Amino acid sequence: MGLPITTVNLTLRTATISRAGFGTPIFISSHNSFIGRVRSYTSLSAVGEDFSTQHPAYIAARGVFSSTPSVTTFKVGRRATTSNSLLPQNVVTGSTHSVTVTVDDGNVVVASYVASGGDTELEVATAIASAINGDAPVAAKVTATVVGAGTAAVIQMVKVGATDDYAVTDISNLGESFVTVESAEDVLAATTEEDGDFYFILADDHTQAFVLAMAAATQALEKLYFFSSQEVGSINSAYSIASADTSAKIKQSSFSRTADMWDESADTDYPECAYVGKNAPYSPDRNAVVWDGLQLAGVDVAKNPLGNEITATQQNNLIARNASFVLTTRAGTRILGGKTGSGEWIDNIRTLDTIAARIREDQDVKLMNQAGKKVGGGKAGIVSLEGILQGSLNPFVESKALSSYSTNSSKASVDTSTRSLSGMEFTAFLEGATIRVVIDGSLQNQEV
Repeated sequence: MGLPITTVNLTLRTATISRAGFGTPIFISSHNSFIGRVRSYTSLSAVGEDFSTQHPAYIAARGVFSSTPSVTTFKVGRRATTSNSLLPQNVVTGSTHSVTVTVDDGNVVVASYVASGGDTELEVATAIASAINGDAPVAAKVTATVVGAGTAAVIQMVKVGATDDYAVTDISNLGESFVTVESAEDVLAATTEEDGDFYFILADDHTQAFVLAMAAATQALEKLYFFSSQEVGSINSAYSIASADTSAKIKQSSFSRTADMWDESADTDYPECAYVGKNAPYSPDRNAVVWDGLQLAGVDVAKNPLGNEITATQQNNLIARNASFVLTTRAGTRILGGKTGSGEWIDNIRTLDTIAARIREDQDVKLMNQAGKKVGGGKAGIVSLEGILQGSLNPFVESKALSSYSTNSSKASVDTSTRSLSGMEFTAFLEGATIRVVIDGSLQNQEV
C-alpha cells in the first residue's frame, strides 16, 4: 500500500465536568464491614451483602430505597472505631461460628469453630481469637483478645498500628458491638476526602453532642444534614431560647443546613432516611418539589409516650422548633414541616446549592473545551459566557424552582493579567410553593 494522499486527524473537544450528586445520600455508621471510608450501592440487596438486616446501615438503606422512584446511588460511610467486639451467639452443640477478617494489605483469614457439647461462649471466643491471631499476616495488623468468662466471653479486636485497618465480614452466629470516639467533624472530613460526591448526610448517632457537631460541620458545606429525634422534651415543652433538647438547640443556632423530624422510634428506625429517599430523586433543575405533605413508606404517625398520636399542643411545640413530624391528615398519613433549623425551607436550600453547582459546571465545560479556539477576552467572550449562564438557569425556570431571572453583563470585564472575568451578575426569583390554604366565608339567610 502506497503513501496516503489524504489523512484526516480528528480531535474530540469534549472535556467533561463531573456533575455534583445532589440526589445522593450517605449514611455514616460505626462498622468494620469494609476497608476504606465510603462504599456505593445501587440496591437494598447490595447493602444486604455487607450488612445484616438488623444493622443501622441496612435499616437506613431500606428507608432510602423505599420510594418509587428511588435514588440511583446510596452510600455508606464508615466511622472509624477504636475497637469492635464479636459476641458468640446461639451456642449449642453443632452450631457453627465464623468470621472473615481482611486486613488493609489484602491478607485474609477465615476463623471458624463448631461448638461441641458443654461449650460456652468462652470456648467459641477462644477458638475464634486463636484462629485470627494464628494467621501471622493478619495478626500483624489486628489483635483479637478474649474478654470475660463463661457465657459473658467476647472477642475484642483492636488495630495494631494507628494506620492499620481491617474489615470483618461473613459473620455467622456472632454479634457485633463497637467503641467509637471519632468526632462528627473528623468522620465527615475523612469521608469527604475519600468521596465527597454526596449531598444528603445521614448518621446512626443521634446523641446531642454528635448532632450539634455534625450540624456545625455541615453548615460550612453545600450539603444538607438530616437527623431524627425521639426526645420527649421536644414535644412536651414549649419552645424557648432556654430549651435544652436537640431540636431546640438546632433552631437556636440557626442551622440552615440541618433538618430534623420527630419520631418515637427515631433511634432504631431512622425515619429521616425514608424522608430523604422520598425527594432525593427529584433534582430542582428537573422537578421542583416541596418537603411537606409527603407520604413516607414505612413511617407511621408520631406517637407520644402514652402510645397515642401526638396532640395538637405537642405538634405546635415541634412546629415552634422547625421540626417535621408525621401525623394523620384528611389525605392520609403525611409528614408536615419541610424546614431547616433556621426556618428556611429545605427546597430553597437545595435549589440554591444546585444552581451554584450547575453554573460552575457549565462554565467549567465552556472554559475547558478551548482546544483549537478560545473564549475571547472582549465583549464577544463576555456575551458567550453570559449565554452559558442563562443556559444554566433556564432549567430551573422550566422546573418551577424559579419563577424568573435576569442577567447583567454591563459591568463585566476581563483582567488581562489573570484572564479572569468578573462583574457578570444575575438575579433570580424563587417560585415558592403553596402548602396551606385559609378560606374565609360567610353564611347568610336567604333573601325573601
